[in-house]
Amino acid sequence: MYDSLCSRASPLGLLSEQIDPTTGVFMGNAPQAFSHIGTIASGVDLERARSAAR
Repeated sequence: MYDSLCSRASPLGLLSEQIDPTTGVFMGNAPQAFSHIGTIASGVDLERARSAAR
């Protein structure tokens, strides 16, 4: 799911407030700091979990 989210970022790596889960179309304002903070924090958590599993 994380890779899917990251692949939906714009060519500049930006995310909007919402993404329609059916079409993938961005909805709302962009860029949104909370979207980016959540994405980065999730990536860090996933990498920590992956490293701990090794």
